[in-house]
Amino acid sequence: MTTPTQSPPAGWYDDPEKDGSQRYWDGARWTENEAPSSADPFMEHLPPGTGEPATTHAGKPFYKKWWVWATVATLAVFGIIGALNPSPTSSSTSTAGTSASSPAVVSTPTPTPTPTPTPTVTSTPTPTHAVVVPPPPKPAPIVYRVLTAKQWALIVKNPDAYIGQHITVYGEVTQFDAATGADTFRADVAGYNSLDSGYFTGDNTVLTGDEGMLADVTANDVFKAQVTVLGSLSYDTQIGGSTTVPALQVVGIKVIGTGN
Repeated sequence: MTTPTQSPPAGWYDDPEKDGSQRYWDGARWTENEAPSSADPFMEHLPPGTGEPATTHAGKPFYKKWWVWATVATLAVFGIIGALNPSPTSSSTSTAGTSASSPAVVSTPTPTPTPTPTPTVTSTPTPTHAVVVPPPPKPAPIVYRVLTAKQWALIVKNPDAYIGQHITVYGEVTQFDAATGADTFRADVAGYNSLDSGYFTGDNTVLTGDEGMLADVTANDVFKAQVTVLGSLSYDTQIGGSTTVPALQVVGIKVIGTGN
């Protein structure tokens, strides 16, 4: 009868395949956990089954090896340097990716200044005035000058030399009938009122004017008139002769008496 072989208890044993190292036996099979073969009293405090030595077999444990601590120290130094000097690439990547661990940088918007409203200048339209053409100046009033006996004698002598002259004359009507017409008459004319001497004396003159203005004028009337010199006028006399006399245009007339 074959006595069944009892399996060794779980623990660290010399690795049958590798010299100088140990492998953990879980009581049924070899695990993948390996360790140096040097014994260490601290191994007893490590929990079995974690891949760490739990026995006091000879050999120095791996966490007391100098290269382990050198590696840990190196990694720690690089970790501190990395914390103090973050990589620009990782920082930009973190910012670009908007990682939850990195707070988003909120930029404060620059306030836009409110523009000052420009007052609206309302231009007053220039009134458009119609072009007013001023009326022509009124002609100067005609002054009918009073003559002396000498001045009247010069007009009688050469009427054509005084054409257009405005003068005041006095006279007595000698003929105003069908032969002369309703707008023309003959009279003895002077430069002053000679009737004051009892009778009127003057020079033979032909006067013409508006028929309506002369409607109340008859023979023997003594008058005062404003006239314009027309020049000389020649006409046939009743005795078969011809005579030349001054011709006057009556502008205004007033009967002031009656002659003989």
